[in-house]
Amino acid sequence: SATVGTSSAPARGAGADVGAAALGLTWFIASLPCLAGNLDAITPIITMFFLLMYATINGACFAVAWLRSPGFRPTWQYFHWSSALLGLGLCLGLMFAIDWLMALVAVAFGGGIAWYVRTKRVSKDWGDAGAGFRFQVARDQLLALTERSTFHHAKNWRPQILVLCRVDGRFNPVKPELLALAGLLKKGQGLLMAHALIDADDGPRALVAEAATEVLRLHLHAESIQGFPRAIVHRGGSARINDGLLSTAQACGVGALRPNSVLLGWPRPMGDDARERRRRFVQLLRDLSALRKALMVLKDGRALASGRPFGAGRTLD
Repeated sequence: SATVGTSSAPARGAGADVGAAALGLTWFIASLPCLAGNLDAITPIITMFFLLMYATINGACFAVAWLRSPGFRPTWQYFHWSSALLGLGLCLGLMFAIDWLMALVAVAFGGGIAWYVRTKRVSKDWGDAGAGFRFQVARDQLLALTERSTFHHAKNWRPQILVLCRVDGRFNPVKPELLALAGLLKKGQGLLMAHALIDADDGPRALVAEAATEVLRLHLHAESIQGFPRAIVHRGGSARINDGLLSTAQACGVGALRPNSVLLGWPRPMGDDARERRRRFVQLLRDLSALRKALMVLKDGRALASGRPFGAGRTLD
């Protein structure tokens, strides 16, 4: 992503390398029929590539029009998504009607270019219709999972865990065994959210939250857990940490995909205010229980980080 005050354009060296490669490939394709002494041999290739280009353009227009992308504003007043779909079908039909073998070669070549761009993560300035399609499907499914659906039936209940963890000065979890236990409970599947509250009165709060979220994501990846990490910056110090945790438990999630279980660690009594900390912890448990959340409190779970917390060949069922 581009930083403020810095151009996001590619360097000249990189652009020159890409241009040279594309020019070399074009020269190679064009020189083959010339060296063979038959210019008509390149006609089917050019025809297939032109039809494939038109089919791709029509397919992209159909995708963004069907997804109702707000940035797509065609100037042709008679445009409709069905016309783009018709153009896509006609182009593909003509390709296979002219020469089905060359059509398969052209489609395979185009798919190879798409695969190369996706796997090499080539920097591009155009959008991704696939991302818009996935967003639309996710939105429709979230709307389908309403409060009145059978998703909340007792037989369909499944733990959707929210892990509340503390982080140190480098944004590493103070109790990584919480993530290890969450991974054992979910086996890397299901909905899991790992949230951390950071007290940062001064400084760039957005940058702090992004950095802490990325560190949490790395810890989830190390535990082979597919989840949604997030760091939230708050003010007020430890005296108001309960308010932040309670607000996090209420606000996290979207639609029906909200956590119904909360996993947190047992507080360590430290200093002269140990009694006050215990009182705040008990009050937090009462507030979370009032929110109808299933509570899981982990005490002294350092053995969970070893990978074999119950011994060799033993599991928790």
